[in-house]
Amino acid sequence: MKFNKKIKNLFFEYVQLKKKLIETENEFEWSGNYLGDYGEYIAITKYNLEKSPKGTKGFDAINPLNGDKVQIKTVQKGTKSIHFNKNTDVLFVLVVSDDASWEVIYDGKLDKIFKKFGVRKKYTLALTTLIKINKGIYNRVREYKVKLKNGKTVSATNRREMRKK
Repeated sequence: MKFNKKIKNLFFEYVQLKKKLIETENEFEWSGNYLGDYGEYIAITKYNLEKSPKGTKGFDAINPLNGDKVQIKTVQKGTKSIHFNKNTDVLFVLVVSDDASWEVIYDGKLDKIFKKFGVRKKYTLALTTLIKINKGIYNRVREYKVKLKNGKTVSATNRREMRKK
């Protein structure tokens, strides 16, 4: 692979963008993770949250109405899942499109997730699952069906039940 001058020019534009963002909105701290920064900017300015103090671990903003700690996750359209931790009260997930528009797909207490999956240190969840939990339509119970050699069909919601049959 050879050095490509276009990459150098694009990187220069990237650095200039950070400068322009700081000039345009100097009260907001732009870290250089532009997708994540943009999501935090949206959540804080459009949804009336307060930015957490610099260096805070585990959450990005605080809800001034009730003091809830809010973890903000921002992904691009086409992303399948997100990672987050339990050290927060509220999860706020935005999907950003290429035209900079966004959609909030999850805005809720982590209790909803704890009820479905139990309490863990870290989570990885599909965005489709978060959308269903947010809408109140997620049902984790599945039915498994097996057709036996004798032609009989047996169904159960888990392997243990299946073995009993």
